[in-house]
Amino acid sequence: MSIFRNKGEEPTAKDSRIDELEATVKKLRQDLTDSYNEQSELLREIKSLTHDMTMLKLNLSNSDVGEEKKRPNLNLTYDGIQEYQD
Repeated sequence: MSIFRNKGEEPTAKDSRIDELEATVKKLRQDLTDSYNEQSELLREIKSLTHDMTMLKLNLSNSDVGEEKKRPNLNLTYDGIQEYQD
């Protein structure tokens, strides 16, 4: 909404209220932008931490599997051809 005023004319109460509301909207828009940026930053951090946790779990499970491979699997049936390893 545009308001046309003559030079030297003082703003009316309505004009002052419009200016006040525009300033409020501008401040709220800036607060919303700041909040959005902060939440985006937190989301990136959460994704990074989730990825790190997943990689650590994967490494842990791989090391567990590596230890299990060292031990003979006693659940297999013996067919006479297998050799036991020490």
